[in-house]
Amino acid sequence: MSRWKSLVDTFGGRPAILVLGGLYVSSTIGVYNAEVASGTPVSNALFLAFFVFIPGMILLAGGYWLPRTTINPKFYPTVTAWSLSAIALLSGLLALYHLSPNASIDNPVQTILIITGFVIVPAFVGGISGARSKTRAFDLEQRNREIREIHTELKDRESELQRVQERMEFALINTEGAVWEWDIENDRTSYYPSEEPLFGTSIENWEDFAAVIHPEDRDAVQRAIDESLETGEPKHEEVRIVRNGEVRWIEAPGQPVTVGDGATHMIGVVRDITDRKTFEQQLQSSNERLEQFAYVASHDLQEPLRMIISYLNLLEDRYSDELDDEAHEFIEYAVDGSERMQEMIRGLLAYSRLDTDAEPLGPTAAEAVVDDVLENLKLQIEEADADITVGELPTVEADDNQLKQVFQNLVSNAIKYRGDEKPRIEISASRNDGMCRFRVADNGIGMDPAYTDQIFEVFNRLHNTQEYSGTGIGLALCKRIVERHGGEIWVESEPGEGSTFSFTIPLVDQSVD
Repeated sequence: MSRWKSLVDTFGGRPAILVLGGLYVSSTIGVYNAEVASGTPVSNALFLAFFVFIPGMILLAGGYWLPRTTINPKFYPTVTAWSLSAIALLSGLLALYHLSPNASIDNPVQTILIITGFVIVPAFVGGISGARSKTRAFDLEQRNREIREIHTELKDRESELQRVQERMEFALINTEGAVWEWDIENDRTSYYPSEEPLFGTSIENWEDFAAVIHPEDRDAVQRAIDESLETGEPKHEEVRIVRNGEVRWIEAPGQPVTVGDGATHMIGVVRDITDRKTFEQQLQSSNERLEQFAYVASHDLQEPLRMIISYLNLLEDRYSDELDDEAHEFIEYAVDGSERMQEMIRGLLAYSRLDTDAEPLGPTAAEAVVDDVLENLKLQIEEADADITVGELPTVEADDNQLKQVFQNLVSNAIKYRGDEKPRIEISASRNDGMCRFRVADNGIGMDPAYTDQIFEVFNRLHNTQEYSGTGIGLALCKRIVERHGGEIWVESEPGEGSTFSFTIPLVDQSVD
């Protein structure tokens, strides 16, 4: 059987059956004509031909019907092998009988067709049954293999979930946090791990949770929950709770979800952030004190400097004839140093009052801002014969005055640090991920890339005052303004090849890319 199967595998199981059926059907005419020619009555000839025709038709119908069964196509050759084996067996027996001395067959081919027609149908049915059995065994093995693979995958996932659970437990325990779920319809809450270390009591429903919230924060929490349930968007708030008489800070981000029965739940994480809030408050207080100190110090230094400059000028005017050239030079150095210190104090004053003098962020047309800046720098631009081109600039979310400060500082620096060629400055913008990237590119003296980060620090200059005037505060001020807007600022430059300053500001329409 296996040898026949290997032979028909190369030919194809179903085509072999159809060909075999076709051979039997087409042989019907030959059988009929041979019987009639030998003198057999027509009715008897038709009867004998019938025994060849019917098995052929059954094979043809079976071959046509085979794809509509549940038998796997890879086992079609089994059906063919059974049929060919039956033909070969009977043909062999008839051949042996024909060759025996005492018996012979008048028409061996015709006899083989008729005799094998009786057995080929049961052989075909047997092949179908065998192919079905193999298909079931094959399918069972496939399912077993899939089950083993699923079992292995489930074990892997179970192990991964176990690791995740262990990490989550470690993280939550060490940050005084918990995962929570609130069944809104039944007003039942659950926490993992326990909520008691965080709240100092068990929380079973909304009333229990509201009871531990600081009275001044309860309305804000309720509004956040109502808005989240209405919009389906996540909620996030930082609120105070009262735990055993002590005020603590927590954050409890959450999101509404629909569970299997269609009910709405809210799930999230709650964490103790008291240490972080304490640090932030201390930092804010420290910054406020530092800003106040810088303001007072710089403000109080203005008057002594004005007095020094005034008396130096008075000394030079009144005793001009009595002072030699060296004395005049000394006075000039002193006045110049005092004036530079005045500039530095004014810059420090502006730097320290950046937040206190700031306006709320709002839609700001960058093109109008740049137009105002170029008008303010008109004299400086004309004196340097600078060529400035401005591309299309969008509307951004910014403080109008502070954005002017940034552009004015960058354009003024591009003119100041020009090379031997006529200054060429290009102002452009591009959009990406809700942010606008502004560029101010020039053809000036450039700088060593090793110093491109240092220039944004306060009082950090790359050139001495004899080469280029300045206080070393302008770019630091630009950086602080850009960071206040939630952006970044950086520079790309090479010595002698100009510089390109880039900074990002949020777009008003953040869907625009």
